[in-house]
Amino acid sequence: MRRRPEPLTAADVRSARFQATKFREGYDQQAVDEFLERAVTALEARESRQPLTHILNRDAVLAAKFPVSKFREGYDQDQVDDFLDRIAATLDGVSAGAAQPAVDQSRRGEISVANGRFSPGVVIALAVASFAAGVLIWLVIR
Repeated sequence: MRRRPEPLTAADVRSARFQATKFREGYDQQAVDEFLERAVTALEARESRQPLTHILNRDAVLAAKFPVSKFREGYDQDQVDDFLDRIAATLDGVSAGAAQPAVDQSRRGEISVANGRFSPGVVIALAVASFAAGVLIWLVIR
């Protein structure tokens, strides 16, 4: 049985370190660091039992998006995303290992289309299906 991670504290977030990317895309380090400072403030408020919804909440953490660094060091995207999932679970008061609705499993790299969210794989599948349908229609009317 998989052990559920403990909720994070403000000190955990303050001491978090992520692997730096060198030859692949990563999240902009400054943007991530600034967001984590907001998370520290929210967790400190939670630890002192102050209302924190105006500071940062679970939904805001899950919706966080960061600029991507391409030709300079960035933070490993998977490590940051996993850590943000743990922060969101802590702010929500549930374990990060607990089941969450499918919408909460969205990653920050998804493509938003007409207020819906589609993963890059779905977008590619739709593009291929549209192309095939177009070729079929062309062959029929030709």
